[in-house]
Amino acid sequence: MAVDKYELWMSESAKWLAKLEEVLSEHKEPDFYVDYKSVAFAFPTNDPHPGTLDYPIIDYRKFVPWAREQGFDVDMPATDAPYPKHIRFKKQ
Repeated sequence: MAVDKYELWMSESAKWLAKLEEVLSEHKEPDFYVDYKSVAFAFPTNDPHPGTLDYPIIDYRKFVPWAREQGFDVDMPATDAPYPKHIRFKKQ
C-alpha cells in the first residue's frame, strides 16, 4: 500500500524540525536565510506547493508562532510565488 505525500511529510516533520532547530542554533548573525524546503518539511500542510508539487506549503499557523518562541521574526515569501527559495529569519 502506497503512502501518500501528506502522510510521508507528516511522519518526517519531526526529523526536519530537529534539523531546522540545529540550523537556527548555529547561526550567530541576527539576520539570515533558511531554504523554504527545510521549513516546509518541518511545518507541512497537506497541500503541495503549486510551483513544484515536490514539497508542501508551509503551515504558517504553526510555523510563525514557533519561530517567535525561538526568538525570531520571519519574512515569508508570497504564497503565490512560483518557486519560493528562502525564509528570512531575524532575531527579535
